[in-house]
Amino acid sequence: FVSGHPLDTYGQPSDFGCTTITDIDAGRHNLMGMITNLRIVQRKSDGANLAFFTLEDQTGTIDVNCFTNIYAQFKEFVAEDAVVVISGECVEDIDNITDETVLKFNVKTFKKVEIKKKNIVIEIDSPMAWQDYVFGKIRPYFDKNGAKLVVFDKMNGKFRKTDLCVNNEICNLNEFNPHFI
Repeated sequence: FVSGHPLDTYGQPSDFGCTTITDIDAGRHNLMGMITNLRIVQRKSDGANLAFFTLEDQTGTIDVNCFTNIYAQFKEFVAEDAVVVISGECVEDIDNITDETVLKFNVKTFKKVEIKKKNIVIEIDSPMAWQDYVFGKIRPYFDKNGAKLVVFDKMNGKFRKTDLCVNNEICNLNEFNPHFI
């Protein structure tokens, strides 16, 4: 990928208590990744849906089986390009084409992963400047779905978290030296 892996905005698997795909072995694991190559098929005996997909993280891929009872319970999470945390059992299987032993993952539970939002830091000269000038200047950039705003008070040399969220356009206000952390 030219500008980093698409999963980088969500954090690392370890941030979610998950094993990376390249470090997986047979046994129980939690994995975090993006669903690709999704195939939903119907079981011949009763028409119940099950899913097969590839889970991709920053280190590799693994084939995943999502059997009928699990698919019925978690189908809202099973979508192409969805980012999820899955729990289940990694098992050894024989590849039908190469006859080599491969690892496959039988999923038991799903959790949806939200994008890890970065903080935007702006610098202010003093707490008085915040009240008298800065707050009004940044008001047009408030966005409840934006990044958390952190203020660096240069006078006291301290970072102060706020309850405010702002959009990335605030970075155009060079006078406050905005940057992401």
